[in-house]
Amino acid sequence: MVVEARRLVAERCCYGVDRNPMAVEMAKLSMWLTTVAKDQPFSFLDHAIKCGDSLLGIWDFDQLRRLHFDPRCGRNRNISIAGFTDGRDAISRLQDLLDEALDLRTKVQQLPSNSSTDIDRKAELNRTSEQKLAVLGAIADLLSGAALATAEESDPSRRLTEVSDTDLDIIGELLMAIETADEASVLERTHQRARQRLNAAKPAAAPPRQPLHWPIAFPEVLRSSIESTHTHTHTHTHTRIRCHGWQSPFYRRPENHRSSGHRLSRPPCHMDS
Repeated sequence: MVVEARRLVAERCCYGVDRNPMAVEMAKLSMWLTTVAKDQPFSFLDHAIKCGDSLLGIWDFDQLRRLHFDPRCGRNRNISIAGFTDGRDAISRLQDLLDEALDLRTKVQQLPSNSSTDIDRKAELNRTSEQKLAVLGAIADLLSGAALATAEESDPSRRLTEVSDTDLDIIGELLMAIETADEASVLERTHQRARQRLNAAKPAAAPPRQPLHWPIAFPEVLRSSIESTHTHTHTHTHTRIRCHGWQSPFYRRPENHRSSGHRLSRPPCHMDS
């Protein structure tokens, strides 16, 4: 009974992030040893323990809805994306992808882990959800890369908007290519553009920057916050996701500060090690 309770807690309540891939695997191993049960497979944890830098990613699905790292700046921006009659149509496509992935993640949580067949089914559902979230992740990488690339500008807000506007073309291509033969190639080009910005000022000895985006990595955890924006997708109402108390890892310094760029700040409630 105790072991079964531990397995349920491990699969449904424990989430973690680390920049080091080895640390991620060690965390899984530790939880497997804690929850091992006779005649049952290891708990499925791929959806819950992930590799990435939580200080670099987006924290709010509204950032994706505005296609801007700072949703306040993007709120009144006119979004024009090739292939879509209205920018809001493109945003609706993003919401649809998230909803589909969220349904799959919910199924992963609800399925038991009593046999290898159960684990295989969970792994397949998780892979499908990750494929849908990959498009959202690539766009979020663009937003984070734009923020890093403009952080030290004299007017970072203006430059951030300008750089973000230059990404609307490839975002439109990516959304139009979903579930077509061109999706993989457009997704790779999107990743390449994001990586160039993310790693532009990276120290030579440092590993490549890999942002972790909270609402994309763990949509099932932030379900209520994400769904609260869904009814506002076609309106101008601004609903900000607080992500259960997490705050922006980027914030602007006061205007009288000697530098007006963005600053990194550790979230007050962190899941990474």
